[in-house]
Amino acid sequence: MKVGEAKALELRLLREAEASTSRAQEDFATRESFFQDLASLYSNDEKMQREILDKQVRNYRDAGVAQVDLARWKSRKELEMATDAASGMRRALTNYYEDAQNAATNWANVTGNAFSSLEDAMVDMCTTGKLEFTSMIDAMIADVMRLVVRTSITGQLAEVLGSSIGKIFTSTPTGGSPSTIAYSGVRNAHGNVFSGPGISAFSNSIVSKPTLFPFAHGIGLMGEAGAEAGGPLLGVADG
Repeated sequence: MKVGEAKALELRLLREAEASTSRAQEDFATRESFFQDLASLYSNDEKMQREILDKQVRNYRDAGVAQVDLARWKSRKELEMATDAASGMRRALTNYYEDAQNAATNWANVTGNAFSSLEDAMVDMCTTGKLEFTSMIDAMIADVMRLVVRTSITGQLAEVLGSSIGKIFTSTPTGGSPSTIAYSGVRNAHGNVFSGPGISAFSNSIVSKPTLFPFAHGIGLMGEAGAEAGGPLLGVADG
């Protein structure tokens, strides 16, 4: 093969590769745009949202997105689209914690508030002839202390609660796997059987009002739909 023919072949192959890449990018963009539009039409249908999310994950995986990044993205998207109470609390706690860790924004706000207070004090001095530093200093100290508390205490508490909130609302029915009872799980108004150290304290008793009890994977609620018995009930013929 002559040099000129080799260069022509190389150029043709390069153009074909570029065209193939361009088509792949267009196909990806078309699918992603469609999935986003479809998701917007089913914004209140969590099941459909999850099905669409799985398709988006495959689309991104085919495009070469790293698996670890996909896992992180999917986890956040699942939390974002969830409709149960526990997920709502997790979202709020996660957002609070991440806001608390944004030192640049937090200190920018504190600094801005400090200069706003100084500005107000200077305006008051010009209009009243009096310079009140006390309220300005108090406001600045309060802002700094609020930031310290948010960063060091409540922000960390939000992280811990956010990572464990799911366990607080789960329980394990006898013979089954962990499943959510409170807010979005197994409903037991028509009867069920549970066992565990936390609930054993109610043995041989009747619970006639809503009562929380500790359980293996969080807490349970009994008596919310009428009286419930903690067996065995002594004194009954069949135990």
